[in-house]
Amino acid sequence: MSDTSPSPLRLALVGCGWISEAHVNGYQDLHAASCRDFTVTAVCDLNADAACTRAGQIAAFQGSAPKIFTDLETCAKSGVADAADICLPHAFHHQSAITALDNGLHVLLEKPLGITVRASRAIIAAAERAGRIIATAENTRRSPGSRAAVWAVRDAKLIGEPVSGNVIINHLSNVDLNDPKWAWRHVKLINGGGPLIDGGAHFADMAMQLFGDVSEVSCTTRTFAPPTLVDIPRLGKVPTDTEDWWHAVIRFTSGMHLTWSYSNRLPGEDVKSGIFRGRDGAIVDRSGWLMHPFEGGGSVQRPGKEAMNSEELQQKYQASLAQADRDRLFPYSVTNSFAIEIWDFVDAVRNNRKPEMDGRDGLRSKTLCLACYESAQLGGQAVKFADVLAGRIDAYQRPIDRHWGLLPAEAKSAGA
Repeated sequence: MSDTSPSPLRLALVGCGWISEAHVNGYQDLHAASCRDFTVTAVCDLNADAACTRAGQIAAFQGSAPKIFTDLETCAKSGVADAADICLPHAFHHQSAITALDNGLHVLLEKPLGITVRASRAIIAAAERAGRIIATAENTRRSPGSRAAVWAVRDAKLIGEPVSGNVIINHLSNVDLNDPKWAWRHVKLINGGGPLIDGGAHFADMAMQLFGDVSEVSCTTRTFAPPTLVDIPRLGKVPTDTEDWWHAVIRFTSGMHLTWSYSNRLPGEDVKSGIFRGRDGAIVDRSGWLMHPFEGGGSVQRPGKEAMNSEELQQKYQASLAQADRDRLFPYSVTNSFAIEIWDFVDAVRNNRKPEMDGRDGLRSKTLCLACYESAQLGGQAVKFADVLAGRIDAYQRPIDRHWGLLPAEAKSAGA
């Protein structure tokens, strides 16, 4: 962050829906902290009104208005941007990212990387062909509470060898399916599944951050909500078809076992509980929303010692950081996790380095979610994580890949 840094990166915001507002807030937080490492020079959305709204929000704090586009290829070829921050529904990740990469832009892509393993690998291949950086926009791991939890388990080893974990989320959901930002999340062909891959992408990344590589997964899913017709871009009116209950057992190569249960339809008392036990103690998730592990902090409990609350844990974590690490993990002293993921991408491009979470990292974390689906597709049979990652097990994903022209023979016959 010295005065000899490269020129500011010119950034295009692609997709101006709900999640893009969090990205714009991240831009604003960085700008307010005197970060001038990037300038937002373009916004792009099929909906011109949505693009105009985001452009106005950006201009209000940036002092200059981004150029407005309604077509990504036109935006990418215009020469007004060096990189794209893509905030689109999951099914459009591979199409938009590849278009941007093929036209010379670096790409920050909202989680989960691609809607399937094949889609994710196509994105990674496009980045390698183009010699451009692809980064996964996963904000949860960047929050102070989440970083402190990973430090506590992996570095400080405050709970000793991790042995078992149990996460239970049961709450009745009253999502308005007439609201476009929720409707597409309940259609497999657009979202890739339901909450297991939507919010579950955050959970999967943090689980692997905490406990390392996954060996195998067994999972059962069910859908209790009756199908409801919703209006979805590119699909028209289609019925909802995603899971609203699951129970998964995740086995890590270290020997750690984690059970993960969720429901948003079953009646009874709301339950939100996350506890991870090791030989020497336990760390308890106090997030409130356990699909985003430890964003709200966590407490450490050890026999014979006083419990360490979230504030104390974060203080110990921060005290452990060298100044260079603090500058990298919390640039410009910001703690907004969206701002941090954006800065990390910008800095990676400007200094030609690997981002904290690149495309391959994003592929691995989302594969944990897909392994759950693949196991459920096989009636709860355990599946090896490596087999799903390599594409050897793909029965659940195959209809999605077929629809979007991602199966090689069919893609060729379709003129792709």
